[in-house]
Amino acid sequence: MTFPEFATRGESLKTGINVAIGLVHPATIGGVFDHRFIGALGTYRQLWPGTLAVRKKEMEMKTMTIRTLTVLMCALTLAGCTSTVATDTPGVDQPGKYIVRQEGPELDTVLGTRFAALNPGQEWLILEVAFSSPAQATARIERSKVFVKTPAGERIPLATQSEFANDYSSLQAAINKANVVRDPMDYFPPSRLPCKVTFFSAPGQSVVYDEVSVNNRRVCSGRLFFKVPGGTQTGRWSLGIDLEESTVRLPFNL
Repeated sequence: MTFPEFATRGESLKTGINVAIGLVHPATIGGVFDHRFIGALGTYRQLWPGTLAVRKKEMEMKTMTIRTLTVLMCALTLAGCTSTVATDTPGVDQPGKYIVRQEGPELDTVLGTRFAALNPGQEWLILEVAFSSPAQATARIERSKVFVKTPAGERIPLATQSEFANDYSSLQAAINKANVVRDPMDYFPPSRLPCKVTFFSAPGQSVVYDEVSVNNRRVCSGRLFFKVPGGTQTGRWSLGIDLEESTVRLPFNL
């Protein structure tokens, strides 16, 4: 069979070229690639050497591109896997510069401190939180059992809604800034349903509650507000939550 006869039978010219330049072995194609056809390809090489050279160069460039992208993806994956670092507190890790996380028997907690860390001296300490529970567990977070400890060891309870409402007009500027200066808190499986931490609300906007219930099917996120006499100071702080059967202790630096 000659090459033109082969082409008129509707066979793939692209496949023929791949065989000609060695990208496909004839034995993998089947019947039509007998010795007569391979001989005909020799004539094709002589007639259209430029076409074969260009085709081979294109394939080499594609191979190099794929290899480069593979190496890059592997590097990015490794970087992502090693971004979480352990802390000196057992059970607490740090997946980001301003993020700390603790996984407990009742409650998994993610704490964001970017705004607070970048704005020391504020009368109000504003913290970002996200809560969920491990498999087969639930937790109830009560307002009266949430607190922070200052670098000096002073225990400051979570503010009441009344305190928050009274200072809301002076807090608005800080809240607006915190809306921008914050980190994503999506450290839980995306299949979990979102809910809000409803300890605080702008006056007259929505109902607030003194407790939040979570389980392993939902993630509740929001802000915690603490009124700090004398303003927030730099140093090592700690967020504490006392639960029914366990405790949360998340250290953070300002």
